Amino acid sequence: MGHKGRFCRVLAWVLVAALSGSAASCGGRTEAASMKLRKTEGKVEVEDSKGKDIEPEEQMHLYSGYLVGTRKESYAWIDLDHVKLTKVDAKSEVEIKKKKDKLEIVVNSGNLFFNITEPLGEDETLDIRSSSMVVGIRGTCGWVEVEDDSRMRVYILEGKVKCSVAGEESADGVTTSVLAGEMAEMKVSKGKADISVEEIAANQIPDFVMEELEDDEKLHERILDDSGLDVWEELEEDAAGQEGGEEDTVGDTGEEDWQEEESLGQGGVSFGSSSSYGLPVTETYDPATRIRRVTLDPPGYQLEVYHEIPVFEETTVGYQKINQHFRELEKVFFGPNGEAQSVWGYVTDPQTPETRDTYIASWGARITAETPELVSVRLYYDWYMGGTTSYGDKCYVFDPETGEQLVITDVIDGTEEEIRGLVQEALRAEYGFGDALSADAIKDYEVDQFDFYVLDGHVHVGFDKYEIAAGAAGSFDVELEVPLKRN
Repeated sequence: MGHKGRFCRVLAWVLVAALSGSAASCGGRTEAASMKLRKTEGKVEVEDSKGKDIEPEEQMHLYSGYLVGTRKESYAWIDLDHVKLTKVDAKSEVEIKKKKDKLEIVVNSGNLFFNITEPLGEDETLDIRSSSMVVGIRGTCGWVEVEDDSRMRVYILEGKVKCSVAGEESADGVTTSVLAGEMAEMKVSKGKADISVEEIAANQIPDFVMEELEDDEKLHERILDDSGLDVWEELEEDAAGQEGGEEDTVGDTGEEDWQEEESLGQGGVSFGSSSSYGLPVTETYDPATRIRRVTLDPPGYQLEVYHEIPVFEETTVGYQKINQHFRELEKVFFGPNGEAQSVWGYVTDPQTPETRDTYIASWGARITAETPELVSVRLYYDWYMGGTTSYGDKCYVFDPETGEQLVITDVIDGTEEEIRGLVQEALRAEYGFGDALSADAIKDYEVDQFDFYVLDGHVHVGFDKYEIAAGAAGSFDVELEVPLKRN
């Protein structure tokens, strides 16, 4: 399981006070006494407050400091006593915190569904939060998505909430109300808070949430009455589509049915068409994150094969070079000897044995920092073709004016020896040295060997599984608390 998310240096918080007086608020009072792991599906990991692994069990008590993490195609349900509370989405990590009658679920990464069917007592609190933002709930239904420490989205299906985000100065804070059927995106950038609210449609509800709604007709009615979202109609349309076996992007021959026009990214930037790959793929672009994803998406196969890249507005020669760099990575992934072709060749080989496993070959992308003097991008991969799972990341930091890829000494001050010392001390402080991790693990590293990214004004150095320790120790990620010399 990954390390716990770090708290932002900027004070940014979101208080969502549930003001719902709907039919969800029924029955007697629930004592906010404890949390339990109701059930799990797939690969779920639990750690206690000392970092010790615990075998998950149904109805297991979750105490303060416990971590619950999910892997691919895996989920965890957490109850507040006998009242259904939350569902942890796949590839997510949450931490339980409790102090007297104050309970918190900290979402370190990923997504979380919540459905509070009985409001908490007047003297009780329940917060769902990221490392820097808080959702205070009493009786409502919706879900949260935590993109990073500075951005969080809250979707409300039922009820009315009030969102506030504070920046560095009190004058920078903003507050707004969010109604059922709306989404609030809360973020802090350069110390200033911002909230944007927009309406949502039923087809935006993710699968992991729909699965919790599909058998609850009373909840369907409450959501329809409160938000106008017809969840039942959306479920029927999904079922009809599955029965029809229709697929818009893949033809009868298995070949992709793309138009030849190029797709456009933010600012009208052309990032090319995926039609030349000769594979049954789909492509999407998210203007909010500026991330393009191309997915190997043939019907009838259990695959999670995709490649993501950032797409920047090409305002300088440097940004043109940066975009070209990531386009080349995508071409390699889907090229003749790339990972996508390898997976496709394997699953379509008649000699390949049948399996219920989902084969995985994925590269995700995230822009972690963008300033006039640097651009930082983190790519992270997962690989599973049966047997052992592999995972890790690859980071890139560029000069946006020239497109030159930077090394760590371009971003922070220090000699090669001093940088090694900073990283060793950070590893010691975060993980400790012992049998799993040696103090000499990076003694021969040169400056261009450090894989690093910039987040929240600091350099983070990452090491993949097996890179500096035995595979059982997992990956490592440390923050260097020294100032940047590029802002």
